[in-house]
Amino acid sequence: MLVLLTLLPRSALAVESGFVYLPAARSVSTVAVSVDVGARSNGALRFVDPGVGRTGLVQRVEGSWAAQPWLAVGAVGMLSEANPDDAPVSAAGGAWMRVARPEPDGPQIAGQVGGHREFSGGWAITAIAILDVPIGAARLGFAPAVEHRFMEGADAVDIMVPLAVDVGIGDRWRIGAEAIGQDLEAYVEAEEEEAEGGATWLAAGTLSWQAEHAHVAFAPGVGVAASGVGFAGRLVAGWDF
Repeated sequence: MLVLLTLLPRSALAVESGFVYLPAARSVSTVAVSVDVGARSNGALRFVDPGVGRTGLVQRVEGSWAAQPWLAVGAVGMLSEANPDDAPVSAAGGAWMRVARPEPDGPQIAGQVGGHREFSGGWAITAIAILDVPIGAARLGFAPAVEHRFMEGADAVDIMVPLAVDVGIGDRWRIGAEAIGQDLEAYVEAEEEEAEGGATWLAAGTLSWQAEHAHVAFAPGVGVAASGVGFAGRLVAGWDF
C-alpha cells in the first residue's frame, strides 16, 4: 500500500506536509484534512496503518488541529474491504497527539502517540518517533513505530519502520521513493510464532503535486509478504483551512 503527499519548500506552502507512511513532523497550518484510498494484492493484518500490509482496499479520512506550533492533535477513521481469507477489520477509528521541536529550516523531530479502536472488538496503542531532514531540495524521513494491540492472539509488540526520500522539481512537484517494513518483531522474537503472518515489506515511488492549500499524491509500488509478491498503491488528497 502506498502513497501520500510530498511537497515543495515548506516556506512557500501552508499545507501540512508528510511522506507516504511517515506522519508529518510538524504542523504548518491550523487545520488539515486528508483522504486516501489504498489497495494491496497481498499482505498481512496491520493496524498502525492498515494500508501498509492489509490485503484488499482501505479507505481513510484524517483531520488534525495544531493547538500550538509544537503541539497537534488529530483523529482518523478507516474502512477496510479485505479478501475473505484475511482476518476482517471492517472499520476502525482513533486519535493521536504529536509533540514537536519546531525548526523553521532545519531537521524536524517529533514524537506521536495514539489510541485506536478496531470496531471488530480490539484496541491498540501506538508510539512513533519522527525525523524529517531537509538537504537542499531533497528530504529524508525516518519514523519507527511500535504498537501493542489488546486482542487475543495478537503479537505483544508490533514494529514498523518506514524510510523515505523525495526531491522537489520546480515549484509544485516532488518525486521520491519509500520503503516500509512492518511486523519486524519477527526478527527480534524469532522463536515466537507471528500472529500477523510475519514480516511484510513494501517499496514504491511517489509523485506529488501541491498548491497553497491543497495537495494530491500517487504512489504505485510492490509488496512482499509470506504469500509472495504483489501490487501495492495509494492515492491521497488533502486540504488545509
